[in-house]
Amino acid sequence: MFDSRYPVMHNGVHTHIDDFGGGGAPLKTIKIDLHAVPRVEGDVGFTIEVENNQLKKVLVGPHEPPRFIEHVLRGHHYNEAPIIASKICGICWAPHFLASVQAVEKALEITPTLQTRTLREILLLATILQSNIQHSVLLSLPDLLRLPNAFPLVESIPEVFAIVRKLERLGNDITQALSGRDVGGIAFTVGGMLTVPEEKKIEELIRRVEDAKREIFTLAGVFKTHLTPEKTLAFSREREFISLTPSKDDTGYIYTGGMYCSSDTGSVPITIENYLAHTNERYPDGSTGKFTRHVRNSVTVGSLARFVNNYEHLCSEAKTAARIFGLERRDFRIAMNPVAQVVEAVDAIYRLEKELKKILLLGIKKETIPKMVNLGENLREGVGIVEAPRGLLIHHYTLRGEKIEKANCIVPTGQNYGSMQDDIEFILPTYLKEGLDDAEIQFRAEKIIRDHDPCSSCAVHFLRKK
Repeated sequence: MFDSRYPVMHNGVHTHIDDFGGGGAPLKTIKIDLHAVPRVEGDVGFTIEVENNQLKKVLVGPHEPPRFIEHVLRGHHYNEAPIIASKICGICWAPHFLASVQAVEKALEITPTLQTRTLREILLLATILQSNIQHSVLLSLPDLLRLPNAFPLVESIPEVFAIVRKLERLGNDITQALSGRDVGGIAFTVGGMLTVPEEKKIEELIRRVEDAKREIFTLAGVFKTHLTPEKTLAFSREREFISLTPSKDDTGYIYTGGMYCSSDTGSVPITIENYLAHTNERYPDGSTGKFTRHVRNSVTVGSLARFVNNYEHLCSEAKTAARIFGLERRDFRIAMNPVAQVVEAVDAIYRLEKELKKILLLGIKKETIPKMVNLGENLREGVGIVEAPRGLLIHHYTLRGEKIEKANCIVPTGQNYGSMQDDIEFILPTYLKEGLDDAEIQFRAEKIIRDHDPCSSCAVHFLRKK
């Protein structure tokens, strides 16, 4: 899979672990080379090599051909960029669309209306609800029950699948009402809305959201019964969480706007310089995906990162769910990321009710898209950052006139590759000392990757060649 020796940086300090044998554990040799971890979006694989308890290699990376989306964006009119960006992912089309729209608007110094900003937040909340429920139940819950997939659960807990289906449909229908389509919406554009949703449709969605408030706690109750130590296999590794966080002018658990936050260094305004300083993209030897780091060797983004950085901004019902689950205020256990997803789903439902009612109170109005003046050939830059279900999503564009001259897209899974790799490396000595066999070590490594909820299709940047 990979051809590099094992180079690892722990918090900026180069180390090489020679012996995991302590305590009289027998010498063990392992070679696990998994091309595609099951039950994740896209193909992400890993290699583990241990020879006589000497760690030779732990590497995680994507296994898909790249689509060169950053190159495809070049030369296109800025109005086309969000449409192209939305094709990156069928699940997270809306976050890609909105990050792209924000990047263009920042470059052109356009400020959308309150109505547009609110509708965009609702669109992201619907995406969070749908994706978080899918991963936590359909992709993660089978790990707790040692099942190969979710199909056996259809018969054993059919009431859960009925709720999952209703919540997924609710997310889809909100997306369709706001954007015109379930996937690849057409209502949102640079500067505003081409079409706006009907008030009667919003009223219908509010009624369905009110029903979902009861159902989500039924789902949470079933999930809670399986959160035992022997099933979650949770371990704690101190890590740096990166997410958006509200500024003093924001309210609630936000997915757009706000500030750029590190659990280690605090919050800073969203600027090109700040996001670059917090990502520091690099290519590890042998990987076709970029890794990122800030003050530690790796960063972690996603639901658990948002939960840790923004706990105080959750609604009271979501905090209640967190307490029921035993999710701690500063929880470093990546096995709790699917749990944080359910907590976020609770918060999303209550936030959706609030934001949908807010739209009705404002009074839905048709919008006039700002007319663009002649931009000439001057260079303009803009960065758009939103919280996709799997974590921070960044689009950074350089415009010359009305055309995209340069694009940089940093996706959540690319930021989490280092976290996955560091987690496996961190816990592997314990697994060896416990005498686990190769099959169990492989399962636990797969679970670590699934707990991060990767989507590697948009995280490949170049081809591997022999």
